[in-house]
Amino acid sequence: MLRRGIIVYGLLYLIGAAVLLFIVHAALWLVLYLAVNGFILICAMLLERQRYRTQVDRTQGHWQPTGERFIDPTSKRRMEVFYNPATGERDYRET
Repeated sequence: MLRRGIIVYGLLYLIGAAVLLFIVHAALWLVLYLAVNGFILICAMLLERQRYRTQVDRTQGHWQPTGERFIDPTSKRRMEVFYNPATGERDYRET
């Protein structure tokens, strides 16, 4: 919900910049300020999920179930936690 709100807020920045540039003929620094901030907000929200996703190699080591299970609040899926004692990594898998 918050993610969508921030994307909408970024789109409003871009729309406002376009209106100021083409209709009002406002100062270029103001248009650039709004456009750059809107672009940054939108890109941050779209790229955020991919960047912080863990990259574990499930083929290396012996993965042991920890017995921890939970419902992921984002995807509403049941997850199980596995642990690799050789590297200390944790992996979250859908069950």
